[in-house]
Amino acid sequence: GRIVPSTAGTLAFDWAPLPLPELPEGVLPAPLYYLARDDAGIAQVWELAAGAPAPRPVTAGSQPVVDYAVAAGRVAYVTHTEVGIVALDGSAAQAFGALTTGRVRPTIGLNADASQIAYSDDRGLWTVSVGGSQQPRLIVSHVLTDDPATLRVYMQPRWNADETALLITIGLYEGSMLGVVSLADGAVTVLPMSAAGVTRWTADGRIAIGSPTVIYATPGLYLLDPAAPDAEPVTLAGPDTPVLDAR
Repeated sequence: GRIVPSTAGTLAFDWAPLPLPELPEGVLPAPLYYLARDDAGIAQVWELAAGAPAPRPVTAGSQPVVDYAVAAGRVAYVTHTEVGIVALDGSAAQAFGALTTGRVRPTIGLNADASQIAYSDDRGLWTVSVGGSQQPRLIVSHVLTDDPATLRVYMQPRWNADETALLITIGLYEGSMLGVVSLADGAVTVLPMSAAGVTRWTADGRIAIGSPTVIYATPGLYLLDPAAPDAEPVTLAGPDTPVLDAR
């Protein structure tokens, strides 16, 4: 509260930050991870552990975290300048060199045992070994062109179970599509359905695609085989069933 000038002591009040909601014991079945600003206004990865009284920041860098992935007790992250990884308790932090950003929003993916990172920047899609056995390696370069027909941005990498391929979103001049990148040679296989909703590997190496909308996509839930991209998708839920999410 502060006195309003030219009044007989009238007080003006500003709103304080709203208190964080309190979750009853046992509401979260597993830790929750999300991006939020710290006291300095910098976006960090936060953890709200099941049963914990309050969330806590996992990262503590001077640059805002843009994207992150969690696996095996570690968090891999990208800012606009670097890619790194840190344990959930804040220890064992590693950085893997500078990013080139400005035109493409960086994204990141982490394999199941947190030993391999995939990420994208303005140059393309990269992988790097956490243990140092492989330095950053450019898997496939973006096609950043003024021609709407040929522009391609490879982003949002997701590792398959045997770590031989990445499921990616391919950004177009308008909209996007799905693809699979071979880590052996960087070959990109374009999948026949749009990346508008659910896009994830299944345990048997196929890809589940689902959408709740008719914009750039077909509603429903479908399975694709990346080894036979031209084959008819397996329909799990048809176009009369908009699918928001699936596991």
